[in-house]
Amino acid sequence: MGTPEFGAVHLDALARSFDVVGVVTQPDRPSGRGRTLTAPPVKTLAEQLGIPTIQPESAKDEGLVRQLAEWRADVGAVVAYGGILPAAVIDVPRLGWVNLHPSLLPRWRGGAPVPWAIMAGDCVTGVSTQQVRPRLDTGDVLLQREVTILPTDTTETLFCRLAPVGAELLVDTLRGLDEGTLRAKPQDPALVTYAPKLTKADGRIDWERDAAWIARQIRACRPWPGTYTHMSLGGKTVGLRVLAAEALCEAKAPPGSRPGQVIGPGNKGMLVATGDGLLAVSEIQREGKKAMPADAFMAGHADLVGKTLGE
Repeated sequence: MGTPEFGAVHLDALARSFDVVGVVTQPDRPSGRGRTLTAPPVKTLAEQLGIPTIQPESAKDEGLVRQLAEWRADVGAVVAYGGILPAAVIDVPRLGWVNLHPSLLPRWRGGAPVPWAIMAGDCVTGVSTQQVRPRLDTGDVLLQREVTILPTDTTETLFCRLAPVGAELLVDTLRGLDEGTLRAKPQDPALVTYAPKLTKADGRIDWERDAAWIARQIRACRPWPGTYTHMSLGGKTVGLRVLAAEALCEAKAPPGSRPGQVIGPGNKGMLVATGDGLLAVSEIQREGKKAMPADAFMAGHADLVGKTLGE
């Protein structure tokens, strides 16, 4: 059971090592500017591999339980499916279900563990396999593997690096279950943290925060929901997406400057004051325009220095 490209990487690894008797994925959804009905990456790969695929509207669909029973799988694997499995589904395979979760459980339970790990400033994350339980991400842990979070990682790049590690771990987990060599370990409740799904509001930049936090927010929210602010240009309020930036934590804004105020150009981009430290914005996108280097954006707006973002 899986839906996005991250899940497809794991399906490919499973198909190389085991007999995958069926795939469950989300229904086709409208995508892109033309809102064209698009198949999930997991479905596309499953069709290429010749694996039977179903797309129930909900994991509670009675037809799902019937189909799983007909497939007679020994074990089920869940990777980024996009829904919580009810007990009726969990009980079908003989060995239950294994979930591949992109964090080191019990840290970052929930739907967005990768961006929250970046946002929090974690140096290390990883992947975990766990036994699926009706409550989200509460199952006993089977195996884990660490992955370093690079200072330049965005959610997109970190997912790309986690995917092959997770695929290998999932294969190792299913082999261990088959051989009876794994011992599940309960999660420590005292170490639990939560990673709720991001919303559009999580991308709004609060310039009162410190530069290091804002820089992590920009990386965590790329590609979605993106980080944004606004400012007055030519007598109009325009939206701005901040695509890339670096925190200059030891640099101080000039006395009297306000959080969000554009201080001037710098070696690493457009310098903006924050609640603590300067942020060097290197890539920016005006609403309705193409992305561009921040220094080029400044060159096109001679009166930008001294203006305050977010006002």
